[in-house]
Amino acid sequence: MPTHPSRDRDPADVLDHDTGKVRVLARRCATCIFRTEDPMHLGDDRTRQVIDDNLRAGALLTCHATLPYGDHPHFGPAVCAGFWTRHRNQVPAGRLAQLFLGITRVQPQEGDDPGQPAAPADQSEEQPRTQVAGCSARRGSRIRLVATSDPYTDLEPGALGTVTRIDDLGTLTVRWDDGHTLGLIPGLDQFDLL
Repeated sequence: MPTHPSRDRDPADVLDHDTGKVRVLARRCATCIFRTEDPMHLGDDRTRQVIDDNLRAGALLTCHATLPYGDHPHFGPAVCAGFWTRHRNQVPAGRLAQLFLGITRVQPQEGDDPGQPAAPADQSEEQPRTQVAGCSARRGSRIRLVATSDPYTDLEPGALGTVTRIDDLGTLTVRWDDGHTLGLIPGLDQFDLL
């Protein structure tokens, strides 16, 4: 007997069953743990634990709102946009998705309930994709970190790196000279183009 795909899907299965690509949210959901205002009230310790657990497991973090017990159980699991932006290169699952499987961006399902407002767009989505302080960032551009919105990184202001990619949301993937892999979000992170 056929089964309903979203009901019988493993919560960790973030693959799109039609394309075989990894489903990644196009922007952070309204209660994303990567929002600085901590909308789920987890606190720094619990938030760090969730992130560290996924990093240790080498896994991508599935957005809680897309899980079967979340607000949109029939939507199907998708990777948290905040985790993807910050940590996709630090876990084998993220590197595998980028190198071999590919990704498909899916919009969060907020706003289709009358009582649930849509999340505001991330600031990175409101700015031109490759414009930073009036300059065009492109692959190969050298940058210097001024400040980052990621409270969990060890990357220090003044760190130097090279832009290796700019994704469809404008996130800069940077190969830092000291080996870090933190991506930067224009409008949230501050950096200088050299």
